[in-house]
Amino acid sequence: MMKKILEQQKGGRGSHGVEIMRQMMAPSGGVQEKPEETKEKNDTTMKTKRRKVMSKANVNNNQGLIIKQRSELTRKLEAFGWGLFFTWMGIAFFAHVGWGAGLLGVGIITLGTQAARKYFGLKLEGFWIAVGFLFVVGGVWKLFNVQLGLLPILCVVAGVALFVSILVGKPGDSLLYRNR
Repeated sequence: MMKKILEQQKGGRGSHGVEIMRQMMAPSGGVQEKPEETKEKNDTTMKTKRRKVMSKANVNNNQGLIIKQRSELTRKLEAFGWGLFFTWMGIAFFAHVGWGAGLLGVGIITLGTQAARKYFGLKLEGFWIAVGFLFVVGGVWKLFNVQLGLLPILCVVAGVALFVSILVGKPGDSLLYRNR
């Protein structure tokens, strides 16, 4: 191609050689675009870029809205759980149902609140699951009037659980240091 250009320039056709050079340098395979086509192409590119920016903004707005809705739902569930707790405690004190039924009711309310969090797709709170479980166990313990002490049994169970988690789990993974 360069030979052709040089031959044409020697032959007195300098302007034609420049035209061939332009065609070679053009991005679309040797055919230079007209200014109108370039403008339309730039407009299309700008529209595409604007759409991408707008879609990212919409995604961010949607994520913010979802986070706001989840935090509102969390707040309502917590208020509902505490309302149930105080209502149950008032009923238990007025009716003199005893410690067993009182503890059992508190455990059921606590675990029920966590079940509602799971149902609505919110993160479960392990602390409140453990507290609810302990209230249920304590309530059942008191209702059936078991003569063994509950606290020593819970200490033994916790110790065995820690030993098992060390032996069964991966190195460095135990119940005490999980998710830190």
